[in-house]
Amino acid sequence: MGKSIREMNMLGIMSGTSLDGLDLALARFRFQDGRFEFDLKAFKGVSYSSQWKERLEQAKTLSFEDGLKLEHEWTLWVGNEAKKFLSNHSEIKVDGMGFHGQTLFHQPEIGFTHQMGSGALLNSMTGIPVVSDFRRQDLGMGGQGAPLVPVGDWLLFEDYDACLNLGGFANASFKKSRLAYDLSACNRVLDAYAQKLGFPFDPKGEISAKGKILPELMGRLAELEYYQAKPPKSLGQEWIERHLEPILSNYEEENKVEDLLHTFTKHIAQVIGQSFEMNTQVLVTGGGVYNDFLIKEIQNHSPAQFTIPEREILEGKEALIFAFLAYLRMNGQDNIYQQVTGSNKDHSAGAIYG
Repeated sequence: MGKSIREMNMLGIMSGTSLDGLDLALARFRFQDGRFEFDLKAFKGVSYSSQWKERLEQAKTLSFEDGLKLEHEWTLWVGNEAKKFLSNHSEIKVDGMGFHGQTLFHQPEIGFTHQMGSGALLNSMTGIPVVSDFRRQDLGMGGQGAPLVPVGDWLLFEDYDACLNLGGFANASFKKSRLAYDLSACNRVLDAYAQKLGFPFDPKGEISAKGKILPELMGRLAELEYYQAKPPKSLGQEWIERHLEPILSNYEEENKVEDLLHTFTKHIAQVIGQSFEMNTQVLVTGGGVYNDFLIKEIQNHSPAQFTIPEREILEGKEALIFAFLAYLRMNGQDNIYQQVTGSNKDHSAGAIYG
């Protein structure tokens, strides 16, 4: 297997559901002595302007024509950011890109998902081969199309028993059982409540820490059917709108935002913390790591040991892993596992442009 896998420099481009910005990770990958290795050469996070964030938030409500126009304009912006990033590292010849796109719809129960972004346009702008559209093949094979990051968790971060990502949704991968799935909504909800108070997010969890618990709401949240479902399973914005928001809205009029934030943080901390067994070594990444109150509550509800890495891995792990998924795809290696997504077999996914 090792002889057929080339050593390559890859750029990963990621924009998550929390819409906090675009992450770019440039890394060199190799297969050596029976394992994959990487050197992270550079990382950059580009925050979205308020205008871009608003446009992306409204994307799923657009007409078909306006949606295509937005996809074109956003890909042009992504391409220009990628070109600026690479110009600062011109000494490195980039062999390929992994472009996740921006998830607008994810309804695996009906075999439907859509990540906005044109791999073909990005290729034409940069002259670099691009791998994109990672999820739809898996749905066509009966899978959830998610999560995709666990392949990278297991092959690149072998020193940990589990990996936890605190992004728009919280998701985890478990090395021993080879299972991975979304645990709960996370920053997608926490940020929305912080924005009601005029903040883009809850800095260090200071707002939620000042609130008080709403016991009745805590009980209602714990009864959500998703938590009892067996993996493979995944979450999308549609789940928030259909199952979570109807519960939360019942408590919004008569309760302070601080109390809603406090209660929801405690709720997801309990769900997340109880997902890990005693002495499990867990690598924690994603924007939620900066929420001190959330991290403290997760630790209070878990017997596991949590490790927070340096900033480049903390913020850039998903972009790094999409670079790795593209690396696997360009080398003809499986980058989606049947056991994770529920598809009918392991396979190599992603459309290649260039």
